[in-house]
Amino acid sequence: MTYVNYFETRQSPVSCLRVSDTLGDIVTVSSSSKDNRNVSFPGLPNSVESVSEIYLHSVNGKYIAWSRCSHVITSLAISVMSEGLYKNVIATGFHNGNIWLWNTWNLQVVSDIQTNFTFSHSIIGVLS
Repeated sequence: MTYVNYFETRQSPVSCLRVSDTLGDIVTVSSSSKDNRNVSFPGLPNSVESVSEIYLHSVNGKYIAWSRCSHVITSLAISVMSEGLYKNVIATGFHNGNIWLWNTWNLQVVSDIQTNFTFSHSIIGVLS
């Protein structure tokens, strides 16, 4: 194995990481709580105790976009459709059982899949 490139993340420890098979983009996720960071979460209600931050970098480590959500992301996947013919998405599974699909160009949420479990389940794996 040979060292190829290095990039710094602006987040707490990385809990999920995926590299796109099509473009090589790098997606990282970290989750934190108010107790861990002793900070407020701007733009989110005071009742939010934990957040996840998702970052998108190019294959060369160049920062592209980031987003913060008020749910803990527990799994991560990137679709592998042919670029130019289809629109790839990033899929995140949450501790509450829901799945979000994100745009791979700007990290905007394009779909929120509600699982409506009758009891609490975390999504521990999302396959592409």
